Amino acid sequence: MISQAVLGLGGVGKSELALQYAHRHRAEYRLVWWIDADDPEQIRSGLAALARALACGIDSVAAEQATAQEAAAWALSWLATHPGWLVIFDNVEEVSYVEPYLARLAHGRVLITTRRDIGWHHLNITSIRLELLTRPAAIALLADLIGPPDSADIHALEDLAEQLGDLPLALTQASAYIARTPRMSLTKYLDLVKTIPARMYAAAPPASDAERVVAKVWSLSHARIQAINPLASHVLNVLACFAPDNLPCAVLTGLHDADELQVD
Repeated sequence: MISQAVLGLGGVGKSELALQYAHRHRAEYRLVWWIDADDPEQIRSGLAALARALACGIDSVAAEQATAQEAAAWALSWLATHPGWLVIFDNVEEVSYVEPYLARLAHGRVLITTRRDIGWHHLNITSIRLELLTRPAAIALLADLIGPPDSADIHALEDLAEQLGDLPLALTQASAYIARTPRMSLTKYLDLVKTIPARMYAAAPPASDAERVVAKVWSLSHARIQAINPLASHVLNVLACFAPDNLPCAVLTGLHDADELQVD
């Protein structure tokens, strides 16, 4: 088994790098499977989904009737006895979440993305640290995503890259906001970023400066969503209280006296 862990700040592009690798090398593997790995339950669910996908058309009825734990165990057995696959565990919060599975995954490649930078060496996992963009690369990314005419204002682009800490996620969110918001220019956006009240920072959890930048940029996008559709903004606020799982629409019923069609 070849195992690698891509390490880095939140928003630095770990998941995107893993996605691009899987896309470019998909022909080299008989199976490519992506598992959201924020917690043990998500990992178990991801493995169970793999089992049901593998059993489709063969033992699909039995797979659907199996518990998540049974299906996950079946998926692990399949991976342990078949070569040539790629499994990506995305956003692993703790090494212990994936450690029980790694010993059984001997015939393929495991790729892990994580913000954790300790605990991987003793598992014989090669760590790859993903750093922030260089300033020229950050400027080039902004210019490419924003487009003309603002892409020609190199000084403003450099100023914005500095404000956003050269963090890919923040740069991408800012570029999308500028490009898609009517009457929004690069200089106007820069002014907004620099004049956001201090209380906007308080909305972010205690974390690194890079993560606070993402909250700072997202606050502008959230204000735009609120202006377009207040119900959409409220739905986001409600969903922020849940893990990123599939939820029944009933969770959103009764929001601001919205009818079912509006919620859907």
